[in-house]
Amino acid sequence: RNQTNYRGDLMNQPESIEELFENDPVSMKLHEAAYEMRKGDVFLQQAIKQGKCPFGYGAETKEGRWVYMISRIRFEEYLGIGDKKYKNLTLAEAAKITGKHYIGIKNAIIQGRSPYGICVETSPGKYDCHISRKQFNEWWRIEQGMEKVYVVKTESGEITLNDEADAWKAYDELRKYCLASEPEERRL
Repeated sequence: RNQTNYRGDLMNQPESIEELFENDPVSMKLHEAAYEMRKGDVFLQQAIKQGKCPFGYGAETKEGRWVYMISRIRFEEYLGIGDKKYKNLTLAEAAKITGKHYIGIKNAIIQGRSPYGICVETSPGKYDCHISRKQFNEWWRIEQGMEKVYVVKTESGEITLNDEADAWKAYDELRKYCLASEPEERRL
């Protein structure tokens, strides 16, 4: 448990991987991530074990226990946590937006054809799905031919618009009240 560093001082070493990441600002606990997704811990454990999460991975220890590592940065990029407008999307909401039946949406996620969701087989033939609203919105813009957006940055965040003229209008209005960057074109 104790180890001597290059100066000869004793420093405490963590006893487990969990202790190592206890107060790490770039990692997050499985329970915290599951809570943000509005899913149970078991759902997220299974999704990570099945390699379906772009933001985390798991490893089985010699004792047969699983340890999960979740990158806070990748998790927030996936879910869009920093922007409160991004909450989870239900299958019914996704179906309504696309005009497709919710079973079609669910099957696309199960088969891995949809980049916006995670589906876990909870028991034979039974699946539980999670849809990231952020990932879904980005996918839907591309599907609708709106792969180009214009971004105006302010001191407090970014404003994304689909139309260049609207972006310039927003810029002109915003710079009256705060610092704002000229519209920047981005490809999704």
